Amino acid sequence: MNPLRRFFCHLLGGAGVVGIALYLLVFSCSQKIPTAPSGQPVALQSATVENSSGGVTKKPYRKYYEVFEEFAEEPEADTVVFNPDSLDYTAAEAGETVEKSVGSSGYTIKLPIGTKDTALLVIPNGALDQNWNLSLRANLVPTRDEKMSVAIYDFSPDGLVYMKDCYLVQPSRFPDGTVLTLSWYNPVSEKWEEECTARVQNGQAVFVIKHFSTYGAPYDGDGLGSGGQ
Repeated sequence: MNPLRRFFCHLLGGAGVVGIALYLLVFSCSQKIPTAPSGQPVALQSATVENSSGGVTKKPYRKYYEVFEEFAEEPEADTVVFNPDSLDYTAAEAGETVEKSVGSSGYTIKLPIGTKDTALLVIPNGALDQNWNLSLRANLVPTRDEKMSVAIYDFSPDGLVYMKDCYLVQPSRFPDGTVLTLSWYNPVSEKWEEECTARVQNGQAVFVIKHFSTYGAPYDGDGLGSGGQ
């Protein structure tokens, strides 16, 4: 073939390939994303799942903003820590001693805090490996400046370790969103040490505890952001 003619054949062939590619690109961009009747993308609308009876159920997906809200960081809040050196034990409101035998099936124990409120100690199934005779007491102790009251819990036998986390549910007079610090008394160091924190929600704070000890947590007062160990 004539070299000039061969050159023009290659040129026309390349232009054809480019033209086809441009056509496919324009065609794909012109297609709209399929939407459900409400206008949201289909993937956010519903999914077909099999239910327990063998039938088919349409299960709605959660909206994207609900997922974002769930994982959004909680707003900053005041943290309350009590100063054990400021407590006035002579003015304490003594709570009733509660004794209960609890085994591996677990139990929820109601515990008066002084004479004002009632806390709950939730011992889940499997937290104890055998029956234990438990003794619990909660005194309400004010600070000397009377700006805060602290619930002091005496749980015995001291040092008993749970096989699962247990939960101390304490009523609180602090505003919802306030972070309370639960401290425990370490008899070895003879100091109060932080155990965990809990955020007040609906008038109560739920602390996670792993052993029986002497605990203390702010109950009410105006000592927001104050204290220290």
